Amino acid sequence: MKRLAIALGGLIFGLFVSWAFMYAISHVHIARPDHIANSCNELGKCPTPWSAAPFVLAYLCGPAIAYCALNAVAWKRWTVRKWALWGVVILIVTAALYIADYAMK
Repeated sequence: MKRLAIALGGLIFGLFVSWAFMYAISHVHIARPDHIANSCNELGKCPTPWSAAPFVLAYLCGPAIAYCALNAVAWKRWTVRKWALWGVVILIVTAALYIADYAMK
């Protein structure tokens, strides 16, 4: 039962991390030279094929699922140092994912 609670805590933390990165990156205003939009990529305004749904779900919830799995596996099995190191690795990969997506648009 404790492992489930710890995993749920990881899930909530991962959702917060995803929200925080998306919020922070959406408020960054970087001037890009003559960027011409050639396609519509907005979820609410453009038609999105159903086959894109798993990718959108993985993009939004992937970090949360990764932290959930990390906490479920690491609870009372790993040292605090190893657990924290993997948490930082997931955090860096999450940041790279969202920053790369912003930079490519």
